[in-house]
Amino acid sequence: MTTPAKPKKKVRDAPQKAITNFWSKFLSPTPSRATQIFPPSLYQNLLPANLHADGAATYCNAADSYEAAAQECRERVARVVRECKRTNEKFTDSEFDIEWDLRYGEKYCLEGLAHDEEDGSSGASPPGEGVTGCKSSSSSRPGGAKRVGYIYKKPQFAANGFSEVDIRQGKAGDCWWLAAVGTLCSVPGVMEKVCVARNEACGVYGFVFYRDGEWVSTVVDDMLYVRYKDWSGNYDPRGEEARKYRARYHTGSDALFFASCEDQNETWLPLLEKAFAKIHGDYDSLEGGWMGEAVEDMSGGVTTAIRCDNILDPDELWQDMVNKDKNFLFALSSRSSGAESEPWKHGLRLCHAYSILRAVEEKDEDGKSIRLVQIRNPWGHKDIMGGGEWDGPFSDGSPEWNPYWLQKLDYRFGNNGIFWMPYEDMLREFDYLDRTRLFNEEWQVVTKWTSVNVSWVSGYLKKKFMIEVTKEGHFVIVLSKLDERYFRGLEGQYKFTLNFLLRKQGTKESDYIVRARGLWRDRSISAEVDLEPGTYEVIPQVIAQRYDTRQMVEDQVKKFAESKPQKLRQIGMNHDMAVMKGNVPESETLDVQTKDQEDAEKEEEPKELSATQSEKSEESKENKETDENNDSLVHKSEAEESNTSDKHVDNSDENAQDESQTDSTNQDSSKEDPDEKEKVDEPIDEQSSKDDKSDEDNKSDGKSEDWEQVEKGSQRKPEAPQRVPAARRLGSSLSVVQSGPSANSARSSRRQGVGADGSGKADDSKDADEEVIESPWNAVCVMGLRVYSMDKGVQVTIGESTESEGEPLQTTAGATT
Repeated sequence: MTTPAKPKKKVRDAPQKAITNFWSKFLSPTPSRATQIFPPSLYQNLLPANLHADGAATYCNAADSYEAAAQECRERVARVVRECKRTNEKFTDSEFDIEWDLRYGEKYCLEGLAHDEEDGSSGASPPGEGVTGCKSSSSSRPGGAKRVGYIYKKPQFAANGFSEVDIRQGKAGDCWWLAAVGTLCSVPGVMEKVCVARNEACGVYGFVFYRDGEWVSTVVDDMLYVRYKDWSGNYDPRGEEARKYRARYHTGSDALFFASCEDQNETWLPLLEKAFAKIHGDYDSLEGGWMGEAVEDMSGGVTTAIRCDNILDPDELWQDMVNKDKNFLFALSSRSSGAESEPWKHGLRLCHAYSILRAVEEKDEDGKSIRLVQIRNPWGHKDIMGGGEWDGPFSDGSPEWNPYWLQKLDYRFGNNGIFWMPYEDMLREFDYLDRTRLFNEEWQVVTKWTSVNVSWVSGYLKKKFMIEVTKEGHFVIVLSKLDERYFRGLEGQYKFTLNFLLRKQGTKESDYIVRARGLWRDRSISAEVDLEPGTYEVIPQVIAQRYDTRQMVEDQVKKFAESKPQKLRQIGMNHDMAVMKGNVPESETLDVQTKDQEDAEKEEEPKELSATQSEKSEESKENKETDENNDSLVHKSEAEESNTSDKHVDNSDENAQDESQTDSTNQDSSKEDPDEKEKVDEPIDEQSSKDDKSDEDNKSDGKSEDWEQVEKGSQRKPEAPQRVPAARRLGSSLSVVQSGPSANSARSSRRQGVGADGSGKADDSKDADEEVIESPWNAVCVMGLRVYSMDKGVQVTIGESTESEGEPLQTTAGATT
């Protein structure tokens, strides 16, 4: 009975080598992100989809861009009306049929792609996901869906125009969006540009919204969710009970489940909310957000978020607020800290959105100037406890309201969500003020998109945007990322924060003109600056943070392709249209990717085979014998056996010796059999054989050159993992945009059980120091630059900074950057 060999003690690597090895496993060797949920093979038998977005720069007049989308919307409505008259039927939106969806229990119009997951649509929410005010409970769902003609006795789209007093929040947590609508209603003519076309007889309504730097249109039918189900009494021969039930529960604005107008026969707000939900995918997508982003989505403006306790010059901000030209719109976010334990402070609902309607500066009876701001809660009323409105100075019923002020401001108390507040108190009680600049037909806009690999260590990127200015003037520069609200559930695990520097080319590198620093909440970061003719550089900084509780895109696709196919088609298309903005043209991406993958796969197999043989040979040595010593021992035994056989010696002792030597030879040979068997099992092509031969030629003292370098602690780039068959490869149907050479994803291979050595099996014996990172750092951000100006000759291109240019911008890492 042989005694098992004692396991060898593992010698820890040198500190620097251990750290280097950790980062080589922690970081993906080929950073990439999915760019196509649906690969081209799915469209082989279909007409080409209207997907034209790519990284090319676009130039247009801000007003012309809107007009093109508005004209498309009018044409869509006209086509629907023509078809309705042909069939003598009202319009039913097959893309967003809420009545069918609710009746058959799909709820795709209500719920997001990952609604049923334990931690929400995408796992635990990162900080800064927006204000919600009050959110609908998952157990609270509409009772039914009815047409406008059934709900309203005398329906009118906008009875007295668009007014902020019309707005009442429903069961969705979209106070942020409703606050933005209220703000837009305070500017004449803005809402008319959003609600472009309609035919109330046919039940079709067309709207336009601003998405990722361009205007898009959508149409909806006149089906709306109601709170209660149809009457279902057992006995009602004359229908009297059913008529009473309908009059009480299915009539007027009060019957609606989501947002409604104050007027019982006005329809514009619930239809606008439905269109906004449709273009994002569902009503769940409206939960939580920021008012400034909603104002952008309906006006095409640019929002700057301002911390109310961080304002350098309150007088300068006040001048913007009282601007009679209405170049700016404003909205407020109440404080979020402490909202869980105490949702109210001085009557204001915490973590809630409010609209700013007016800002006035008037003198009191003593001639002292007082700055007042008129604000509105999108609820449209106080709650049952009397909360939701400011209860300090100049609140409804406060001592400050004497006949002088009531007449001066033409104000009447009422439970409509509107109240006044001193300017100083507003800055103290609210967290953020969103200021949105509006653009008219005099402004030009240039847009350029790209994608970047985001390092784990934050810093300014080598990739930069170049702005060619030909005319002196005022410029608005916006660096933005994709609006992930359009594809919730497929956004991935990374959240990005954007910053940038603006400097003039040819000047001292560290002498920047603008240093724009974003907030957690920002979808974009912007700056306004006056520029002279010349070339300017926008140098981005992208900070990535990973949330492991969020699901990876490839896992979501595999999961929902079977369980929610139709919902995946809808949200997946939104994803593809967005991510393509940072892509090279599709055909070029696929050709380059396919060629690179084929080249990488040819190189992988011989390298993996050599690594496997080296490791197994090393494990079989108990006394650190070299391969050459083992080979010489085998050859010596074979020679002795041959000599003994040729001499035909009859001596029994010699025969016994021969048998002993033969057994020894067989035992030694058997030690090599597993390796030889592994060689047979591995697919070895002609190229692999050549590489193996080359490896043998390069051996020195029984060790390959690669193995010598590993033992000497040389820092080598990690080899590509073993090829995983296409049928098993994660994300094999997904196109990717990569930074660096294309190769199989290391994470995908490891998730399929490929060991760190590329042997095709995970090595469970590895200790914690050699543990394979199952999902390495793989952050890729799609970002775009928009430049607004009155310079028709402005151009935007992409360049790359040199080492010397970037050196002055490198700063030490801080606790929060």
